[in-house]
Amino acid sequence: MIDELDFDREKFLAMPLEERVRECRRFAVRAEEIAERKKSEHYRAYYLEIAVAWLRLADDIERSVPFGERIGIRH
Repeated sequence: MIDELDFDREKFLAMPLEERVRECRRFAVRAEEIAERKKSEHYRAYYLEIAVAWLRLADDIERSVPFGERIGIRH
């Protein structure tokens, strides 16, 4: 596992949307933790960019969930 950021596409796509959002946020936190440990400014910036990308993906997924589902209304 490289810096504990392994990603399994099939597993991720099989998750319910809410779980995908949590997973994205978990990866973002992990990338930030890794960035803090890097001595090189280049690598710190690289991992922080990864964290931002995961957070954007989480936001995009959240916006894709219909409003009724977000507030608990199921049809």
